[in-house]
Amino acid sequence: MITSLSKPAAAAVLAASITALTVPGSTAFAQDDEAIFDQAINSTVRVRALSTGRYGTGWVVSSADAANRAGAAVIVTSLNTIEGSSGVVVREPNESVDRDATILAVDTDRNLALLEVKDIAAKQIPLTRTPPKVGRSVWATGYSLPADAAEGWRLAVNATIKGGRLGREYRGPISTEARADTNQIEHDAALVPGYEGGPLLDKCGRVVGVNMKSGG
Repeated sequence: MITSLSKPAAAAVLAASITALTVPGSTAFAQDDEAIFDQAINSTVRVRALSTGRYGTGWVVSSADAANRAGAAVIVTSLNTIEGSSGVVVREPNESVDRDATILAVDTDRNLALLEVKDIAAKQIPLTRTPPKVGRSVWATGYSLPADAAEGWRLAVNATIKGGRLGREYRGPISTEARADTNQIEHDAALVPGYEGGPLLDKCGRVVGVNMKSGG
């Protein structure tokens, strides 16, 4: 059940969301293409559940707006990353400060959550109007939990990005988390722990789906 959907950004992303599932294999992207993804990388945030210790990735779907949202931005992440935690914090790129997040809405069918976070500068990532066709290139963005753990307290300042191709589109339950049939796209970008909840992008840097684990 979706809650608090009086907010236009929440309604748009939850009602029309597509879950992106990864399969083995990967495709790198050319160096010349990197600049296209700068905005998405700069708008991809680290999400941490305080009482459960879970880490994940989120991204800005609605920028902070002093007139409309009292300076708060809306972040999309995976529900299972934050579920059951007494508190959630978000850290944006190039920052060392964790900011408190408020759960604005959840969608248990799609395993999605929307967080409201004040005083962050990251801008929204545009949503695609036309999903890429099967076989086209896609890119997943997120924070590598193993890399961060190896560095101890020196967390990565930016998200990383992995390229792949869209394998198929289908509708069904997400085997690990979601409770109902969900629109899904399967891709082979090489996700690592920590990427869950992060955006899947098309060649123009627009969001086409939210990355979730499936099966193993």
